[in-house]
Amino acid sequence: MTSRVHAAFLRSPAGPRPERAAAAILDLGFEGIVLAAPLDVSAWEALRTALPRESIAAIEVFLPWPRAVRPGSESPFRIASLHPEERRDAARQAIETVLAAERASIPLVIVPAARMGELAEPNLPPPERDPHREERIARLRGARESAVKPRLDSLLGLLSKMLSAADRYGVTVALVPGGHPDEIPSPEDAALCLEEFRGGPLLPWMDTRSRALARSFAPVGYDPFAAIEKEGLAGATLRDVGPGGEPAPWGRGIADWEAEKPLLERCPVWAVDPPAVGEASLEEAREFMARLETPPGKPAGGGILGI
Repeated sequence: MTSRVHAAFLRSPAGPRPERAAAAILDLGFEGIVLAAPLDVSAWEALRTALPRESIAAIEVFLPWPRAVRPGSESPFRIASLHPEERRDAARQAIETVLAAERASIPLVIVPAARMGELAEPNLPPPERDPHREERIARLRGARESAVKPRLDSLLGLLSKMLSAADRYGVTVALVPGGHPDEIPSPEDAALCLEEFRGGPLLPWMDTRSRALARSFAPVGYDPFAAIEKEGLAGATLRDVGPGGEPAPWGRGIADWEAEKPLLERCPVWAVDPPAVGEASLEEAREFMARLETPPGKPAGGGILGI
């Protein structure tokens, strides 16, 4: 047996009964729920009333959205914005999330990676057999370096304000390194943030999709996660990804699950973010997690990790 929490992401678009979707997750055997955008105030209040108090394992930053945000709208809050007013609004709302987490006994606030919108390069990672792969990667990394500094300063400012509140209220901030070069924080950015706030309530949260994607964009022989591989971990999102960056079923994409097992075994929370919505996808996720927990030497069926 393991004391690890198996959780599933729950996104609550405008609808009458978000608590039913949450109950379905728990009924399938998941011990926890990760609340992710979109989540308006009415859905938040319904979930808080209906769910067991410690069943919410984590909540994404900026949630729940304020009443002024219409249900069905996109989030008005941006991670690492360049605009002073947007930075102020984001910091204010991030602190509200920390306070909401403390009131609801939610231990983690997740800060996901976000697109900067700075790079015009196609979404596809360069194929391994592309003769110009290394040149394309060098061009991407160079373009990113010239664009990232003000964005990183903005992210550091947001984290500083969040961590001040999180330290006061006993909440941990979980930072997710991204995988695409246009995402912030990159694994290297995350390492810088962890060093900047070392001693504060900040831990990395790994995403297997991002890890696979970041390595597909990396130069040969370079591991973008090397600087944070040994850090303490808040948890991990279990997702797979296809060779073109598209979502893929677990065990059928480019994520190397056998190589990821040592890192995943150090994570106190595993959360699945299924590529499709529905009970069948969640059941497949539960089966995959159970197989991933299978000790070495025990049969777990055929395929990669029994899939």
